[in-house]
Amino acid sequence: MLLNHIYIRAYSSKESKKISFVIYLFLLVFGISRLVAQDPVFSQYYAAPSFLNPGMISDVQGLEVTINSRLNTNKEFSQYNLNHVTIAVPLNMAFLYGPGMRHDHRTGLALSAYREATGNENGKLNTLGFILSFSHCIQLQREHYLSLGIQGGYVNKHISDDFMWGSQYVEDYGYDPDIIPSVSDLLNLNAHIGTISAGLVYYYNSSSMLDYFKKNNFDAFLGVSVYNLNTPNQSFFDNVTSELPLQTKVHGGIKYSTNKKFYIFPNMLWVHQNGNNQINIGAYTNIRTFKSSKEDGNNFNTILGVWYRFGDSFIASLGTHIGQFKFAVSYDFNTSNFKINNHGKGTCEISLKYSIVNAKNKRLERGLIYPSF
Repeated sequence: MLLNHIYIRAYSSKESKKISFVIYLFLLVFGISRLVAQDPVFSQYYAAPSFLNPGMISDVQGLEVTINSRLNTNKEFSQYNLNHVTIAVPLNMAFLYGPGMRHDHRTGLALSAYREATGNENGKLNTLGFILSFSHCIQLQREHYLSLGIQGGYVNKHISDDFMWGSQYVEDYGYDPDIIPSVSDLLNLNAHIGTISAGLVYYYNSSSMLDYFKKNNFDAFLGVSVYNLNTPNQSFFDNVTSELPLQTKVHGGIKYSTNKKFYIFPNMLWVHQNGNNQINIGAYTNIRTFKSSKEDGNNFNTILGVWYRFGDSFIASLGTHIGQFKFAVSYDFNTSNFKINNHGKGTCEISLKYSIVNAKNKRLERGLIYPSF
């Protein structure tokens, strides 16, 4: 926020310029440290499992490509966009499995890349990240699964140099962008960060069992993940330490089916980082509106969801699931005082997923065991 509209006015005296520069550096050091202390979070958090819990990667049944995009709809107030893409594949690691245990264990690998941009043209914080996630799931009992995931990432944070400096001011002309700022050499505008994260997910899943084997008509899941286990230094300055704080996420929910055409997924998410808490509670439904005449599973499903982020916003989502494609769009309706400054506009988010199931397994064995994607 401090970067969006900071301009240093030029003064006739050199002392005024020095004072302005010192004040700017003070604001930059402490303002940026607070600004970059929070990791990005999607409203459709289950559509971006790499951001939610690396332990969820083991649920991959085939090659999956997922694209997520989040955009602030009020560009005049503060530009913000977050784009994320993930490619995930199942791994057949025979050395992890004993005889007759091929279906009891699952392993997944995912590579993700994301870009986050905050601020206006005259001062923007850009973040580029690459994440590699590995997860292995074991079957404890017939309906009980436990999945452990680890994740490593590289993140580059960069502050654009499009500010207007006092040394670029020319009397009777104004700011001249062709003049090289006299303070540019004093700033290190790049931060290179390595991150390590881990997650654990428990599943109670009976969706692949025949009806007469089922004890209950629901599935459940509960997960916990911790990001930035190594608390890396994210400072832009060589002699300043600004650790990226731990981010803890607890999520869970239930999948309940009244019949084969209707599923409802009540779920919750709690995020804690740097003394801040975010709580999302809501529900998601999957309605089979059209059944394919072929036995290929290409039914047409309608996705509806609503969540409440405490003290912040209501989130509504609408999507569809047709065979191997899933698409969802959501909108955050601000309920906090921020909506006044933002002229009542919220944030739009889009998720798209394409899955290629192994030809030997025409139908997914486990099906949906957590909301959305």
